[in-house]
Amino acid sequence: MQSPLAPTDSINWNTAQLYLSIGRLNQALTLAYEVVQREPTQQEVYLNFCLKAMRLGAEFAEEIEDHGKAAFYWEQITQRQTQNVEAWYGLAVAKANLQDFRAADAFLRRALQLDPSNQKMRNMLQGVQVHLRN
Repeated sequence: MQSPLAPTDSINWNTAQLYLSIGRLNQALTLAYEVVQREPTQQEVYLNFCLKAMRLGAEFAEEIEDHGKAAFYWEQITQRQTQNVEAWYGLAVAKANLQDFRAADAFLRRALQLDPSNQKMRNMLQGVQVHLRN
C-alpha cells in the first residue's frame, strides 16, 4: 500500500501532469523526480510518468523530423517495455528515416513478432527490404 502524499507532492504531481500535457517535458520530469525523491513509494508512478514523457518526446521529435531524437526516445521505451509494439514500430520508422535500414528491418521484425497480423508493419518491412537489396 502506498503512503498518502503530502499536499505539496499532490500539487507537484498535478503540475507535472499539466507540464507534460503541454509538452514541457523537462519541467514535468523535474517535478516528478522531486516528488519521488521525497516519497520513494511513488517509484512505479514515476516510472510510468517517465515512459509517458518519453513517448511524447518521441512523437514530438517525429513531428519536427528529428529522427535521431525520436529513435533515442523509442529505444528508451523498448528497453523498459520489451512488449510495446508501438515503440518497436516507432523505433523502426525513426531508423528507416535515418537510412539505417538494417536496424529498421530488425525492429520491424521484433514488432511483427508481437503483432503478426499488422499489415502496416508488413508493408513497411517490404519497403525496408527493398532498400537493403539495393
